[in-house]
Amino acid sequence: MITDRRIQARANLRTPLVLLRGGCAEPIGTETENVSVEGFFCYVNILLSPGERLHFLLELPPWPSDTCDSAVVYIQGTAEVMRVCARDSLVALGVGCHVKNYRVLKVSETFARESVLSDFLDACRNRADL
Repeated sequence: MITDRRIQARANLRTPLVLLRGGCAEPIGTETENVSVEGFFCYVNILLSPGERLHFLLELPPWPSDTCDSAVVYIQGTAEVMRVCARDSLVALGVGCHVKNYRVLKVSETFARESVLSDFLDACRNRADL
């Protein structure tokens, strides 16, 4: 029997996620399976190792509101791979990540998602602090 060591509750949330390894030019596009205040779980088709640090960009779903403010919210930061597990199919691996630091980006809906992604990739590639 495996006990769950997580302190924070997880929300089953499938939302777009981009991961970038240190020194790697190719982003890994996926989506979360669940998230918490301290981390997220997703499936990837590339081998990652526990202890590996990643940059991430997570797009949050829009909140229903009474205001006309139609902003998209992103969470950008670094995370550490805590566990890797096999999925039923051998194509994807489950990856549990612990968020090390993050910042919230609130972007006007008219600001293209591609621009946010491009800025994220450029900034991560120029940083060597993983």
